[in-house]
Amino acid sequence: MAKKTYRCPVIGTGSSGDEFRPSLSKYPCSSWVVPSNFNPGTAKVVVEVEATALQHTVIALDTLIEVLL
Repeated sequence: MAKKTYRCPVIGTGSSGDEFRPSLSKYPCSSWVVPSNFNPGTAKVVVEVEATALQHTVIALDTLIEVLL
């Protein structure tokens, strides 16, 4: 498992069952953490992800997600 940091859009309506979350949450990975709180309406958020090399490769293919580290 390796950790990488990404910047990605926030998805969700904020309602129960459709909470605000990073768009990369739709990809399988071991875990993801938003290191700080973000306000509703935030366009993008920084996310720390722990995943396999293959999972990181799949996430990096998404053109809306930016790899930071």
